[in-house]
Amino acid sequence: MKTSFDEKKATQIACFFLEKAGGRLPYLSLIKLIYLTDREAIQRWHTPLTRDCYYSLPHGPIVSRTLDLVTDDGQLDPSYWHRFISPPQDYDVTLLDAPERDTLSRAETKLLDEIFAQYGRMDKWQLRDFTHTLPEYTDPHGGRNSITYDAILQACGFAETQAEEIAEQINDENGVRCLFAC
Repeated sequence: MKTSFDEKKATQIACFFLEKAGGRLPYLSLIKLIYLTDREAIQRWHTPLTRDCYYSLPHGPIVSRTLDLVTDDGQLDPSYWHRFISPPQDYDVTLLDAPERDTLSRAETKLLDEIFAQYGRMDKWQLRDFTHTLPEYTDPHGGRNSITYDAILQACGFAETQAEEIAEQINDENGVRCLFAC
């Protein structure tokens, strides 16, 4: 799976959820909400919002590059993320400042509202347990297993050939984005 991670969009999505939650969330919850958002965007629009990498870990599916931003304190390599979101304290992250939402369309913002309405009241353990029930999740037995676009699409009910075609389109888009980002 090729990716062209969009840190700015991932940050704006995270900040949206943090604002909805009153400015603070366990980072496990935040990672799950972002994963569920990308999953739904792939199902609806055949494109992920963050363009992150997805993996099954012992606590369920994750958005890998976003998790890396959470667990890196930004001291060595400050990023867009670290201007708006604190390093974790007691496994929670807090909103430092709200960025503009210039990367989010109205439809994407509506999706974020829907995801938060459906899952935002769950605590981190309920979210973890729920994401373990997603068909694309596989127990990594202490390691990690990649989750591909076609696995997500098949888990969402797409036929195997259709899922493979859509996944190929997403990978092609990611390849083009990488070319222009370099």
